[in-house]
Amino acid sequence: MSHQTSGRGRVPELDGIRGLAILLVLVFHFVHGRALPSAAQHIARVGWIGVDLFFVLSGFLITGILLREKDSPDYFRRFYRNRVLRIFPLYYCYVGVVFFVTTVPIWKQLFYWTYFGNLLNAAGQPARFMSHFWSLAIEEQFYMLWPLVVFRLPVRPLTRLCASSIVLIVAVRMAVPHFVLPGREFVYTFTPLRCDALLMGALVACLHYRKMLASAAPALRWIALAGIGSFSVGVWIAGSAGYVEPGIARFGYVGADLLSAVAVCAAVLWRIPALTGRFLAFFGKYSYGIYVLHFPISQLLPPAIAPYASPLRASLLSLVIGTALSCAAALSSWRLLERRFLALKELPSNRGAAKQAAA
Repeated sequence: MSHQTSGRGRVPELDGIRGLAILLVLVFHFVHGRALPSAAQHIARVGWIGVDLFFVLSGFLITGILLREKDSPDYFRRFYRNRVLRIFPLYYCYVGVVFFVTTVPIWKQLFYWTYFGNLLNAAGQPARFMSHFWSLAIEEQFYMLWPLVVFRLPVRPLTRLCASSIVLIVAVRMAVPHFVLPGREFVYTFTPLRCDALLMGALVACLHYRKMLASAAPALRWIALAGIGSFSVGVWIAGSAGYVEPGIARFGYVGADLLSAVAVCAAVLWRIPALTGRFLAFFGKYSYGIYVLHFPISQLLPPAIAPYASPLRASLLSLVIGTALSCAAALSSWRLLERRFLALKELPSNRGAAKQAAA
């Protein structure tokens, strides 16, 4: 959820993709679940796709970085150092503040201190103001092992591993008997059943690294149609776009991931003016801070507004005010905390890694 580079430099369109992803998340959390007209409900309910878009984009960016840095003598140190500098400071500040002002059992706290909070979501027992961290937990678990996999495998076997793993995960997810799961969000937040989105991005990165992405461009429209079709089947089976519905879990997730992969490919291959505007660029730049800090606002603001306005107006007010407050909090975090740690990348011992940023 930060800056990015392509194989030959920065791709500003990817900031726009990231901005679009965080806007979808904001719509989902500030509007989802309110008594709205049906059309507005459907729009709000698909906002969860923003997290899948983050996953695919992250898999693409991180795998691309790892492939380009494989010959570096400090390959592992550089990656984990920059990952820690980008992700840990704000995350642990947030976790510490929340646990200081709320009552959370120690056993639950341990899951968040160690980036395993998604397991509490999967079991239906997340701590208050912490349930959005399931996605960061999945990313950190994945990236504990992924650099080693990329380091050990040549790019062609790595490409095959990504493709076969995606197929296996989708097949398992379709076979999961939802009626015996420990929590409604188990499939949505359990790492082995959700890292196909990260692998989808990694697959795109492998193709891009092998200079095969441009030749695959004519197939993107068919992949997009497959994504739309799969997502539509999930909605038809589930009767809604709700992210915990079995039909969405079986068909909607893969549809969302295919569409996200197409969006990333399009951003890399073609100059798309709509993705380079200041509006999306702003949200893309500060997306990580917005994601971390928006959640308590989304939990407290809508109930405070609801008694004083109609459902539609209350939702719009919640979205506008909540987005403004989230952006203000993210800007403060960036200026007071995040950029100070990122500046450590510029130290003489790590200047060569300055171009890398954890997504």
